[in-house]
Amino acid sequence: MARLQRAESGLREGFQAALKPLFESWGDAASEAAATVLRNRGEKETADRPTVALLEAGTKADDDIIRQIIELLNMEAWELQLSSRYQAQYLAVARDVAAGLEESGFGTGLPDEVMREILRAGGTRAGLIDVDAKTRQAIFVALAEGRAQGEGVTALTNRIANAVEGGGWGNAETRARVIARTETKHAQNISTIQNGRANGVREFVVFDGRFGEPRSELSHIARDGKIVSAEDAQIMAENMRPNCTLSFAPHFSF
Repeated sequence: MARLQRAESGLREGFQAALKPLFESWGDAASEAAATVLRNRGEKETADRPTVALLEAGTKADDDIIRQIIELLNMEAWELQLSSRYQAQYLAVARDVAAGLEESGFGTGLPDEVMREILRAGGTRAGLIDVDAKTRQAIFVALAEGRAQGEGVTALTNRIANAVEGGGWGNAETRARVIARTETKHAQNISTIQNGRANGVREFVVFDGRFGEPRSELSHIARDGKIVSAEDAQIMAENMRPNCTLSFAPHFSF
């Protein structure tokens, strides 16, 4: 466990460093696309005092504006960029976990079938982030808030950049930090379970709730130290939420 915790910090920071500039590039691209669309529609560069007529006109046109902005962005490429970073992180974590288990006498490296399963898990987790839907929602909210302030093209595009890169987390740095922390922990758990099962492990010890009350939930504190089947461990890992401290270690009954 101590080795996993030490490794987690470096792996998490590396993933965060890979994600932050990616999210920032998405914000920049959305801002540029929005500027093109808004200027082509003849919208003013600077702010006007918001009026009912202006807000109604903006609201009616915003669906079409969002559609045009999205058409200028390559959502498929964004999804591939995210998926490739997820898979690279999951593979790096899997290799580290395999090395740790081997050092502890619980494994013999990273079997090909386990590597493929973990890569699939990384791709699946990336796919759970609906990049297209999140981007549309971010632009919608940014336009609505900007319209309410009577903002012109310059302010609106800045607002859109911040909304798209933040993805609901406020900014790219926070978004990258939360995702890196959550996914690195999830990757460690999936790797521990899958690698353990490939080496004959059928049960795992649960470690959770290490912060205690009130930061940790009572149910998580209660399951700390319990022994669960590999199947139950997999379900627990899949149901992890952001900031969860859940971890596992192989258990052998003698």
